[in-house]
Amino acid sequence: EFNVNAFADVAKESGAGFVFFTVHHGDHTCPAPIKSWEEIHPGSTTQRDLLGELADALDSRGMKLMLYMSPNSIGKEGADLAFWSEENWPFLPEEGGEEFFAGHERVFAELGKRYGEKLAGYWFDGIMQIYLKYPQYPFERMSKALKTGNPGRLVAWNAWVMPNCTPWQDYW
Repeated sequence: EFNVNAFADVAKESGAGFVFFTVHHGDHTCPAPIKSWEEIHPGSTTQRDLLGELADALDSRGMKLMLYMSPNSIGKEGADLAFWSEENWPFLPEEGGEEFFAGHERVFAELGKRYGEKLAGYWFDGIMQIYLKYPQYPFERMSKALKTGNPGRLVAWNAWVMPNCTPWQDYW
């Protein structure tokens, strides 16, 4: 029931040039029919493409869409996303991480292809949870997936109050 046009009108009236929209936070849902997401978390996507509607509405008003996401919860279904508690990281694979990394890559590339130039950027939160578990997280590889459909797309990996953990970002 979210009125995308009313939201975009208010954003435009506020003088905004872009809007950060939270895709998910601490759960596995996605308000769009993203197939790669659905493969990882069955039943957690929507038929309505709210992200696409937002991108279109904002674009038609001269604004861009930026997405806020927690990539640490794009993992196995049923995760308890407790902050900074390693015993509560069941959503991260115990070893290697390649399945986890490949899931990120598929989701990021699909989002990029689907929304193209209308998706101006990302702000990823909670990256330290991943980095502490997987210091080999393939940021360069993810950067390529994240720029799919828009090589000018901006990416930030928020490490909270911790030091920056990657040069593969456009803002911090």
